[in-house]
Amino acid sequence: TTALAGSLHCLKSLTSLDLQDNRIGRQGANALAAGLMSCTLLSSLNLFHNDMQDEGLESLSQAMESCPALTALNLGWNSIREDGCYHIAHILTHCTRIQDLNICWNEIHDEGMSVVATGLRQILKLRNLNCLHTELGCDGVSMLSSALSNCEGVECLILGINSVSDSGAMSLARNLEIENQPGLLALQRLELHSNNIGSVGVGALVSGLSLHCTNLHFLGLADNEMGPAGVEWVANALGTLSTLGTLGIGRNQILPEGARLLAGALQSFPNMLSHLDLHRNQLGPHGAEWISGALPYCPALTQLNMRDNNIGSDGVQALSQVLSLCKCLRSLLLSENGIGDQGAEHLAEALPDIPTLKSLDLRYNSIGARGAGSLAKVLQFVPNLSYLNLENNGLVFGGGLELQESIQNPGLELHWS
Repeated sequence: TTALAGSLHCLKSLTSLDLQDNRIGRQGANALAAGLMSCTLLSSLNLFHNDMQDEGLESLSQAMESCPALTALNLGWNSIREDGCYHIAHILTHCTRIQDLNICWNEIHDEGMSVVATGLRQILKLRNLNCLHTELGCDGVSMLSSALSNCEGVECLILGINSVSDSGAMSLARNLEIENQPGLLALQRLELHSNNIGSVGVGALVSGLSLHCTNLHFLGLADNEMGPAGVEWVANALGTLSTLGTLGIGRNQILPEGARLLAGALQSFPNMLSHLDLHRNQLGPHGAEWISGALPYCPALTQLNMRDNNIGSDGVQALSQVLSLCKCLRSLLLSENGIGDQGAEHLAEALPDIPTLKSLDLRYNSIGARGAGSLAKVLQFVPNLSYLNLENNGLVFGGGLELQESIQNPGLELHWS
């Protein structure tokens, strides 16, 4: 880092510097700071995963007063804590053209966000903000969303793996309603997985999104606590979220009732869904039947994630009967569903009618030699399949060998042991 810092003095026209995963540390950050003072045209700086800590960031924050043209800054995974938040705010105060900011995997907490928020209020052109796993609670999210209301139009907001809860989700929803402050109205991607958000928070949030965010493409709400009541709010919002391409609501205990509500909305409202994630929702065979009935109404679907839902052979049979109508399907994830040999046979009958399929995940499904043999017989009729995973099915050597020998496509990656 010291040698690089010295050379930066001779690179005054440098506009982009990528130092991700370089073990810079505190001392390296101090050396780097001296060199950055000469890079007055720098527009992009990537310092992801360098363990700079608060002390290293302090030196950098002073140096970056000389980088007013900066538009992209990545400080993710650098062991930044509350003191370092003052240095982040200092940078934002002087680099007011920033459009992309990543502070993920740092220990920001609510107290630190109150400081960072003062700097964010200066960044009117912010487009993308990544606060993944920054230990924010509902108060921190409230301060953050308030600060972002000053922006001209945030397009991507990542808040996954925090403690947003219902209160934080409601704060986000309230800031969508502030008149004459575009803030979050331009959102195209909102990621809130793993945040302890229940049906009340989901209801407030998706209602606000459906009313005010007319260009939302990605909504990630996996690993929360919405249940069937929360899914009902999502289902009702689909009528106005017409641009939504990715919906992630896996691991939310939506149960067959939630599947019924979601399926009804997909059948009723035209949609552009390309990715639907429903993993680990205790759907069972009946839930799979409801979702199957909705798939023909999702003409753009390219990926369906139904893993770990205990849908069994009956659920796979329902899916198999409609998959041929999914003309764009490329990825199908059905691992951990206990489909057995009979389910594999149902799927084998459907595979030749899904020519676009490229990836099929069938791990942990109690598929034996009979089921593997059925799949082996049809692989030649699925020419675009490039990935097939049958690991942890207890396949003996014979069943796996039959699969291996059936492969006529040299590009097919097969896993079965």
